[in-house]
Amino acid sequence: MIETTRPELVAYQKERLAKFVSENQKLDKGQIVFAGDSITEFFALKKYLGREFPLVNRGVAGIDSVWL
Repeated sequence: MIETTRPELVAYQKERLAKFVSENQKLDKGQIVFAGDSITEFFALKKYLGREFPLVNRGVAGIDSVWL
């Protein structure tokens, strides 16, 4: 399968992943991490799964779980 990715999307993905590297240093241990693609990124975790849980969204639009 041939994949084509626009430069804007690649730049967005790199920016988001770099942000995660920085933010991950500040997270407390024991958090529940969701990793995935745009479905994960735009899913309202706290709305549907509850605010009482330590949920962290690490979804990145346009990325495949193979690359995580």
